[in-house]
Amino acid sequence: MTPRQIMMHKVYGYFTTSCLSVVCKLELADHIGNSICSIEELADLTRCNENSLYRMMHFLSSQDIFVEEDNRKFRNNSLSEVLKKTSESSINSYCQGHGSQLYWESWRNLEHSIRTGEPATKSAFGVDAFEYMKSDPETASTFNKTMDDLATADANVIQKYYDFSKFNTVADIGGGSGKLLSFIINDNPKIKGILFDQPHVVQNTFSPNITNQFEVVAGDFLSDIPVISDLYILRHILHDWDDERCHQILSLLRERMPKHAKLLVIELLVNKDSTLSTAKYQDLNMLVMMNGGRERSIQQFENMGIKAGFKLCQVIPLPTEMNIIEFQPI
Repeated sequence: MTPRQIMMHKVYGYFTTSCLSVVCKLELADHIGNSICSIEELADLTRCNENSLYRMMHFLSSQDIFVEEDNRKFRNNSLSEVLKKTSESSINSYCQGHGSQLYWESWRNLEHSIRTGEPATKSAFGVDAFEYMKSDPETASTFNKTMDDLATADANVIQKYYDFSKFNTVADIGGGSGKLLSFIINDNPKIKGILFDQPHVVQNTFSPNITNQFEVVAGDFLSDIPVISDLYILRHILHDWDDERCHQILSLLRERMPKHAKLLVIELLVNKDSTLSTAKYQDLNMLVMMNGGRERSIQQFENMGIKAGFKLCQVIPLPTEMNIIEFQPI
């Protein structure tokens, strides 16, 4: 392709995002399952216009998302498998979220963020993403399901790279419905788990059927974190906040932490070179969606830790591009 054609294909990127959102909402990958389905069957199952549905599926199969067989039939492949709601690596809710009004309207206002440094959500809705979701239960539900799916995918990897068996108590701060914590406890039954998150989040806590080892504490980690533990986890938390509020969170944790305790910060890391990475996508997304949120380099995390009274112990890169950044109190 010529440079012009390459750039035009990049401009078309939002076509694919929109298609993936629709595919996931219609549960097309789930309907296909392990079989081969005709477009007539899929249209009937989803109550869609057959020709319109075919044009979308044909477009996606040209990008190796689904496989088109003869006679307008389709089957799943490795890429479309993760669009299933039932997949262990599911990004179904993730795709639906990126097709929501919150994302579309926010990204349409990207110029506002570039010119002012403020989140584009404020230009679009008058508030940042978290505030917006308080008034939109459907978007909030999709976001929470996305966090659950990401927690499941992360948990399967994190436990292979970090030894939790040496701790008696593990606290997941801002741990959502408790998916990650329940995975850790299931593999390490002697551990007592503590889930800390906002009241409206923990009321929907995932039940791990191990209530004698799973304590739920409601609160706000920007005000106080009344939790005593041997290990604390902040997963996908600090990237939502500016440096000042990150320092506030870390300082509140440091006040409560025993001297022997450890802190795991689980985040993407921005590299200095020009290689494209998930962290660079997400850094721009944080600019658009969150009030001061950003992805950071390991040096920025280390400096942030030192300022709050922590020493960097080790960094464990994960195959998912996430990193386990281990700190201990100074």
